[in-house]
Amino acid sequence: MPRYFIIADGEIEEKISVALYRELKQKSPRSPVFFLSLLRPGNFRKRGLKETRWRGSRHGMLFWYSFCKTFWRRRGWKEDLVLVGGRTFPLLLIFLLTGKKAFFIGVSKTWEESFRFFQLFFVRYFAKTVFLNDQDRVKELRQRNIPAYFSGNLLADFLSPGDFSFPAGEKTVFSLFPRASHVEHDLSFLQETVDMIASRTPAYFLLVIPKGTKVHEIRKYAEGTGWHWRRSLEGEVMEGYLCKDKIYINVTTFYQEALNQSDFVISFDPVRTIQAVGLGKKIVPVSMLTPKEVLALLANPTYLFEHNLLLSRRFGEKGGIGSVACFLLFGVVEDRRFVAKGA
Repeated sequence: MPRYFIIADGEIEEKISVALYRELKQKSPRSPVFFLSLLRPGNFRKRGLKETRWRGSRHGMLFWYSFCKTFWRRRGWKEDLVLVGGRTFPLLLIFLLTGKKAFFIGVSKTWEESFRFFQLFFVRYFAKTVFLNDQDRVKELRQRNIPAYFSGNLLADFLSPGDFSFPAGEKTVFSLFPRASHVEHDLSFLQETVDMIASRTPAYFLLVIPKGTKVHEIRKYAEGTGWHWRRSLEGEVMEGYLCKDKIYINVTTFYQEALNQSDFVISFDPVRTIQAVGLGKKIVPVSMLTPKEVLALLANPTYLFEHNLLLSRRFGEKGGIGSVACFLLFGVVEDRRFVAKGA
């Protein structure tokens, strides 16, 4: 009976690990699964899962000391090690401390297209098998004879259906995602874009507050550009509304529902963009464009189709976690989405 020890290297990676756990348990209920969160120790235990106790720390030397001590104690164990993360360096330490190569589930959350020298070195010599949600990077590894598979869109796998619907009526729903690190710039761009779209077609706009940003910051930035803030009358669903003349932007923190119920996604945040790709949503490009150019692309269905086809081929559909779980349990998966096409 296989045993698994899943190491999560980040918050999103924890969500992917939980989704992987559910798939493993569904396919092999008796297989023990243990966890370790590198950045948030105890977080899996709060979910009722079996988590290895360790004194994790965000401080450099203390973090790596605790890491080495924890894995040194696990040498000789019969578990298959699974590292879910964006960093490849832990693969080296895991191998040196336990003598085992780990399955590496790499999570691309940006637009990086190639591996650096040391990343290639670590996955070549210290990873048992590599699973990636970026097909371009899988092709790069396969060309170097590194065992890598395209898993599909892992970032979309932990999104659940919404519990409620936004009152959009018959209007087209546009979901807007600024970045936490560039809220003021992105919000200004999105407001100008909304102004232009609303002048052409009836639409319902959802602005999703990025994690780490306060509502009063959104209000402050918006009011500085001539928009007005209105208090929400819909409880927890809406934080409030930005209005200008007869144009309304609904402000919410419910990003899953906004993604699930949108017709178009206009996002500066690459994570939300990749998730939207996995859900089959129409992505409107904004990088290096002006609001006028975004409006022109919305009126060009051929370009939008080609742009979204390119994104879909790169990041795939929702459902990659199931393929990874099957591979871990059985070694072979008859699923064309799981194999890198054209590699």
